[in-house]
Amino acid sequence: MTVFRLFSNLMLSVVLLVFTASSHAGEEEFIDSYNQAVRDYRLVEAQEILKEGIAQYPNSSLFPLQLVSLKAAIRSFVGQQWRMVGEYKDSQPGRAWRACQRILNVAPSHAQAAELSLTLRALADKDLAVALAEADTAIVQNRFDDLREALGRAIVIDPESEQVRSLIRHAQEKMAENSHKATETAAKQWAVLENKRANPGKGSETPRVLVAELKESLKTALAARPGDPEALSIARRAQATLTTSSDPKVRTVVNEIAQIAATSADDTGTLLDKGKRLLAAGQFEQAQSLFERVARSNQFVHVAQGYLHVGLAILARANPANVMEFPSLRLKALAAFQNALRFDHQLTLPKGYAKFDEAFVAARQMV
Repeated sequence: MTVFRLFSNLMLSVVLLVFTASSHAGEEEFIDSYNQAVRDYRLVEAQEILKEGIAQYPNSSLFPLQLVSLKAAIRSFVGQQWRMVGEYKDSQPGRAWRACQRILNVAPSHAQAAELSLTLRALADKDLAVALAEADTAIVQNRFDDLREALGRAIVIDPESEQVRSLIRHAQEKMAENSHKATETAAKQWAVLENKRANPGKGSETPRVLVAELKESLKTALAARPGDPEALSIARRAQATLTTSSDPKVRTVVNEIAQIAATSADDTGTLLDKGKRLLAAGQFEQAQSLFERVARSNQFVHVAQGYLHVGLAILARANPANVMEFPSLRLKALAAFQNALRFDHQLTLPKGYAKFDEAFVAARQMV
């Protein structure tokens, strides 16, 4: 049974309860609690709510019927999770281990899941240690592209690892420090460059070399801290002053500085807000482009929201009637939601997007 069909079965249980609620006024509190538990995929809790309803309302036919329905849904859920274990146990043991844990939460007597869970956890811990060591080395060596790749692997292995969270915080501190130093260096380089231009012939360095060094400093500063006003100010002054240089190589580097400034003019929070406005206005592809920039940023603070809104932008333009395109778009949205939940497992859909709840719940069950 697919995740979609499983979710449909659960929602049918919700609908049946709501349908009969009017004739069971005293049971409304149980109904509301049960409905919410089902929507949140808290299946064990939903089962306990129904059992309590049976105990308090022994003459009601509502709760026993729904308990049977819920048990069937739990069996389907266990089957879906067990297939995930089979699919990922070799390539992503951490993901397979979490599927085992979801099985054991709703079916504690599942012997195969209990046995395999121990092996998968050991494999996941081994892979996690390697990824964390690589991430730590990348931080020390200021290799932030490698850091992002290593942290990405670590998050897939164990999204709730405090070691991963600690490394992300450490990386943010290191990048902020590097950005500050690079901005200070860029300011000094710009001062030297202005002096060289005002007094040609002095010193052995050429303006071409100085401009190239300035570009690298600004690139470092703005990669770690997009939107930094001081770095952007230096970049804009360089562009305004050096665009008319007689040296074509200088003009080329100045154009590269302008491109760096243009793509780093906004911090991730500003990009996220711009994307949300575009999304609300129906400009889905433009919004997705901004959200993807947020998600790929080295500023991890908004990465989860970036991925979440990438998924929303994809689903917003996905038409279920288009049987050729819709399945592919839905899979891309699910992948974005999964990435978002890896960075922040407590994420919920923003207000106004409840219609995408089915896809979001499905993604949560595959993280």
